[in-house]
Amino acid sequence: MTSYRDEDVAHLARMVGLARSDPDNIQLLSPRDACAVALLLNRLDLLPEAQRHPLAALELLGPAGREMVLDLYHRHAGTDASQDA
Repeated sequence: MTSYRDEDVAHLARMVGLARSDPDNIQLLSPRDACAVALLLNRLDLLPEAQRHPLAALELLGPAGREMVLDLYHRHAGTDASQDA
């Protein structure tokens, strides 16, 4: 059973779209959300300074955040992750 809601995944997908349209938008996000978006976009250069290493980003996400990021990644593997399933 997932520990997040479909609305949370949809919100994350919208944030991915926001950052995809203009990577500078990632600065508007919380560090946790910025980590999730950067990982989904495979843009490690967009990780917040304090979480510049991908493992630090994963640690900040916590179990529920990691699960949600992986869910969105798998839903959209090979497609645009900014579109909700």
